[in-house]
Amino acid sequence: MPALGAFETILGLALIAGRRMAVVAFLMVAHLAGTLLVLITQPEVAFRDGNPLLLTMTGEFVVKNLVLISAGLVLAAAHLARAGTGAGTADNDATMDGR
Repeated sequence: MPALGAFETILGLALIAGRRMAVVAFLMVAHLAGTLLVLITQPEVAFRDGNPLLLTMTGEFVVKNLVLISAGLVLAAAHLARAGTGAGTADNDATMDGR
């Protein structure tokens, strides 16, 4: 558990830094997808009375990662789209300003 917490902290700092966003987003999605394994490997911990519509607190915590996975995919896609078009580079900014 401490190693997972440390990894999440490093990912958070990397997101704040804004460097290598595609790699950071991929690692974030991979890590969060790994947490979804609880739903498969330990359903008694995630669901009440075996009902997949009744989540325990652990189940809610794990399912909320779906939103974070979506956010990571959006960040990666936005970064890759920006990198593909060259937006945000000094040369492109000068061209857009007419200099």
